[in-house]
Amino acid sequence: MAERVGFEPTVRLRAHLISSQARSTTPAPLRGGRSYRLPGTGETAEMEARNSGQIILFGSIAGTCPERNMSAYCASKAAVNMFAEILWKELENADIKVLLVCPAITNTPLMRFVTDENAPNTLKNSLAQGKLNDPEKVVDAIEKALTKEELICYPTPDAVYATRIRRFFPNYWWKLISKNS
Repeated sequence: MAERVGFEPTVRLRAHLISSQARSTTPAPLRGGRSYRLPGTGETAEMEARNSGQIILFGSIAGTCPERNMSAYCASKAAVNMFAEILWKELENADIKVLLVCPAITNTPLMRFVTDENAPNTLKNSLAQGKLNDPEKVVDAIEKALTKEELICYPTPDAVYATRIRRFFPNYWWKLISKNS
């Protein structure tokens, strides 16, 4: 039977499960895949030759706003977030739009793991209270963001609030997480 990652405290994660989680939540470019090559090669070379294109990467506020039992997921999303920012700067002289999408808790297939006994209570509570973001609203925000000159799309107000709280009040972030767990 294949093991799945689910939610686990960091100290109990086996190395191969961390690696599996990182592979499943990290885009191919960060895993050595072929969907992105260095600027001037591969798909980006075609975009640069046309002097147009769009690259949309799905990060998460989890890459900025950590949560217990989600270390591998949060770390992989932090990698996506950083990769997108660096790619954006590397391609700043081309007319290639790089957009990093950082949603908050959204009603996606990942939510099927929220029933896991080690899933963070903040996720379980959001699911039970019907507070998951609508994927259609996320898509609408992405379409709107593509018309602007911004790197990061925070598609819902809760994504904006969470990242601001974490950035300016990191200790308070943990108090909020504990309070809502």
